[in-house]
Amino acid sequence: SLIETCANKLDYYVQKTLQYYKNSKEVSEHSAIDFKVLVPSLIELYSYTDRETYFNTEIIQDIPFYGDAFRIEVILGNLISNAIKYQKEDSLNKKVDIQIQVTNVDVEISISDNGMGILNEHLEKIFTQFFKIKTNQGSGLGLFIVKEALNKIDGKISVRSNSSDGTTFKITIPNVK
Repeated sequence: SLIETCANKLDYYVQKTLQYYKNSKEVSEHSAIDFKVLVPSLIELYSYTDRETYFNTEIIQDIPFYGDAFRIEVILGNLISNAIKYQKEDSLNKKVDIQIQVTNVDVEISISDNGMGILNEHLEKIFTQFFKIKTNQGSGLGLFIVKEALNKIDGKISVRSNSSDGTTFKITIPNVK
């Protein structure tokens, strides 16, 4: 119904605003993060919107990882949500690959989808607050929040994308043990 749709959109905007506010104010608190638990829980949380998307995960974590659990959850949640949201609607093979490798120094994360991709002229703007592509129903806050959260924890992000293969985000976050 229209009321339910509007309520869901309002809830989405409120959640993004709260994430942004909390990220901008909160000092980093470090704790142990088990990516083998965190990633499946985020997939479960966000995949309710599209049960047709297949997730392939490879998580190599043989040693403890310490970092800002709140910010890392926000980062991964936004990227997983986007990977689902921006699939090609008519695709019969919606897929998201998540690879995570934890070392003593850092965690390297790759999130790839075979969705609609991002035009080259938009790539440099996607981390800008309120930037959205006209065909997009998002708030223009998700990737901005991702970038801000990564800046707070000394993380790095890169993106490569095209309309035929989809989008890949690569992230590196220090292991602060």
